[in-house]
Amino acid sequence: MVRYHTASGGFRTANELSYKCGRAHQGVVEESLPRFLLFEMADPGELFRLASMLPAPFVNYSEEDGVLFLSLGGLGGVVSVYFVRLRERLSARFAHVNKLRGTYQLGDEASMEPNVVNVEILRVRRHSLKLFD
Repeated sequence: MVRYHTASGGFRTANELSYKCGRAHQGVVEESLPRFLLFEMADPGELFRLASMLPAPFVNYSEEDGVLFLSLGGLGGVVSVYFVRLRERLSARFAHVNKLRGTYQLGDEASMEPNVVNVEILRVRRHSLKLFD
């Protein structure tokens, strides 16, 4: 049984919390479902710079939607999805982000240049997000 710490210092079960909040409990506590925060970036460079700060830098590319996106999980089940809509189809496999200049270049091979972070572009065939309408 999962128990949650409450603000009053006590512990409650999922059933008690859902009843106390006035929500109908149907096997899943509403708070446990993921919530999405969407952030549309101004241009691909901003998304690549954000991804370059990750321990394993990558972005997802949906050819179907024409969207580059990055989803990051956070506290409390909130998923932040950063995305940018592309005007043209993307064929590159990497974005090379220069950390000193704040610029990027696209390429098909990883760069060995100093101060450059290689952000891999992963092609997503299908996804169930349905957030980019």
